[in-house]
Amino acid sequence: MHRLTYEDLLFLRQGIDSLLAEHGGDDDAQSEGGEDGEPIDRSPTFPSVRTIKSTIRRRKLRSKFFDEKLFFDPCWEMLLDLALVEAEGRRVAITSLCIASGVPQVTALRHLNILAEAGLVERQPDPIDKRRVFVALTPNASKALAQYFQMANQPLPLAA
Repeated sequence: MHRLTYEDLLFLRQGIDSLLAEHGGDDDAQSEGGEDGEPIDRSPTFPSVRTIKSTIRRRKLRSKFFDEKLFFDPCWEMLLDLALVEAEGRRVAITSLCIASGVPQVTALRHLNILAEAGLVERQPDPIDKRRVFVALTPNASKALAQYFQMANQPLPLAA
């Protein structure tokens, strides 16, 4: 017997959602709530650790074939690292995030400020060690990344 993986279930859910959207769906089914009467959350599910790690590996694979300066984006590297940290239920300090970005610390901090100004990350002081500050995705960034991974993992139509 074949057991479905989380990714299989997510793929099936996305297919069903696409079919419902394409054909107008069932308004009654859309308005139904869960067992407790609360509306069902149909927002994209945050990607699995495996999916995020695979994306990071594919990103790094390009540098084996092309000069990494052609495709390098510290903001994207940080967002992917923060997505992985969130999916794993961990926290990451600013210094570790700067290292993961692959650029000098001053450059990484500048890009971190860009992400913060865009409302994608937030700094959280460490309650135990006042010298350390953690960084986390904002809820809007988490939602945007979930939507990105959902769309990125769907089959794309062939060009006409």
